[in-house]
Amino acid sequence: MTDLSLDFRHLRCALAVSDWGSFRRAALELDLPQSTVSRRVQSLEHQLGFPLFIRDRRGANLTVAGSSFLKDALPSARDIALAAEVAAKVQKGETGGLSIGMLASLTPGPIHDIIYKFRKSVPKIRITLREGQRQGLLRDLATGTLDAAFVTGYFHVAKLNMRQLWTEAVFAVLPQSHRLANSGTLSWDDLRDELFLVTFSDSGSEIHDFIIRKVSQLGLKPRIDVHEVSRESLLSLVAMDDGITLSRTSSMREGFPGIVYRPIIGEHEAVPASIVWASENENPALRRFLALSNEFIASAAHSNSKHREEGRDDPE
Repeated sequence: MTDLSLDFRHLRCALAVSDWGSFRRAALELDLPQSTVSRRVQSLEHQLGFPLFIRDRRGANLTVAGSSFLKDALPSARDIALAAEVAAKVQKGETGGLSIGMLASLTPGPIHDIIYKFRKSVPKIRITLREGQRQGLLRDLATGTLDAAFVTGYFHVAKLNMRQLWTEAVFAVLPQSHRLANSGTLSWDDLRDELFLVTFSDSGSEIHDFIIRKVSQLGLKPRIDVHEVSRESLLSLVAMDDGITLSRTSSMREGFPGIVYRPIIGEHEAVPASIVWASENENPALRRFLALSNEFIASAAHSNSKHREEGRDDPE
């Protein structure tokens, strides 16, 4: 049996001539010179070893062998064309898949807005979401299990890129009975002697390091109790007056009984929230997602700046 390695371009030309019954009309349909279409069909016929068309002044008609060949070749040709079209859309980031991770504590706000806008912009890309702790998310990025992740804090991991998108404020979380519960704004000096409660989770480790850094700047060693409990259980301990804790803006639990949140001076932009991805990840959908994330945050920054300027212009 002859081993054929057919050029899809040649087969496409032959199918077009068959559909239109004319080399001239096939060339117009394919937006190619008629000589190119004729040459490609001739090359295919030479490779097959038999003519596909009977050519005359009225056009081109299939031979019996040509009709048999194209009848069997047509489904494969359409599959190849469809596969090529799908692959081209994947390469352009118009379809495909995208896996995104996020810290369990980084809930609503900008992340949801970015993902919503991306879904509306590129609806054929399938997005899968996963919540987890930071170390796990970074490991999955490095191994290619995740395409991108939203995390907080400062860190450096080889072969991972990080782009800061926004910042989050840090609040002191106090029991309602606390002596500072009615204060408007607190300083670190106000909190220097407090017992801080943190969780054993990844985000708790981040808060633990933050407390040590801030209290140490006062020349003191902070008092910290670490609990292997959920964030909700930790807040319950605060409500029971076992100590105080810290919370990022996105981690605040509205309406949680027995506690109050108070802002800390100078910590309104304390924690960076960033998108992280592997430098070797070549997923075209990821490139589109990163570009849209940039546009979204730039737009939000411009809007916030405009609002601040308008606020300064308001009469007192």
